[in-house]
Amino acid sequence: MRRTGWISFCLLWLLPLAAQQVVDRIIARIGDDILMLSELEELRAFQQLIEGRSAARPELFEQLVRQWIVVTEAEAVNFPHPAPAQVEAAFAQLADSFGSREAWQARLREAGLTEAAVRRLLERQLLVSSYLDSKFRPALTIEETAIQRYYEEELIPQMRTRNQPLPPLDRVREQIRELLTQREISRRATQWLETARAQVRVEILDESLKP
Repeated sequence: MRRTGWISFCLLWLLPLAAQQVVDRIIARIGDDILMLSELEELRAFQQLIEGRSAARPELFEQLVRQWIVVTEAEAVNFPHPAPAQVEAAFAQLADSFGSREAWQARLREAGLTEAAVRRLLERQLLVSSYLDSKFRPALTIEETAIQRYYEEELIPQMRTRNQPLPPLDRVREQIRELLTQREISRRATQWLETARAQVRVEILDESLKP
């Protein structure tokens, strides 16, 4: 059976989580592909590592499906994967955020992840983000009125609340433009994924994944 991209790394393996070994198995069929328990567990562990908590299993599964949709389309158009240096930079930034090598290793053990798994998950995250950006950014235009509105209705109140000096609009115009661009990319990506999710055939084989 065809296995694409980030879900091609194994069909059967053991993933240490909470000092237990979980035997891998198929949890869903999606299009002509399959999703494995190990993929769901790695996503759960990655969220636990980053945020200190993870979503419920049905929500995790939906996130996995949406990632599959993005990665499958990206690979269909031969969209380039992140360069190794980009992945390594993201990995170093994440590891450094824990303050020390010892703290980083402790969190990895707690989450049940290896550094190799983290690199793989970061590569997937970067691929999804980069592809969605390339898909929606070219058609976006942020009007000056939107920038002015953000400055007056959001930035000024934020600065006043923090008792910080207000920068002139000309100094922050491009930062605001990028922020509004990212918001619009996120909005359009969400709409596109909702439509794509409704069209893709998904057969759930694990009852605990159903809402």
